[in-house]
Amino acid sequence: MTVPKNPHDRVFRKGLASVEVARSFFQNHLEPEFFEIINMQTLVFCSSNFIDGALHEKESDIMYQAMTNSDPARYIYLIVEHQSTPDRKMPIRLLDVHQTSC
Repeated sequence: MTVPKNPHDRVFRKGLASVEVARSFFQNHLEPEFFEIINMQTLVFCSSNFIDGALHEKESDIMYQAMTNSDPARYIYLIVEHQSTPDRKMPIRLLDVHQTSC
């Protein structure tokens, strides 16, 4: 994980790099119906570095993988991006992460 320039990003990434903190974060920020789908005992921190289609190195803030409660062969990826200002291109950025990490 590269060192973020913004001190708020450092605190955010450091805190959510802990699986215990991430479980609490997801429990408090996900809709209960969605949270119940995730087997939080299988939550694993993933590398947030990846290479896009144009071979550029990219990085998301935080990415976790977990199995679903209904089917252990099915995984859910939870990506958390810390934004200090709204980013209209966020859906495209998340699609880029999805295409290169799954």
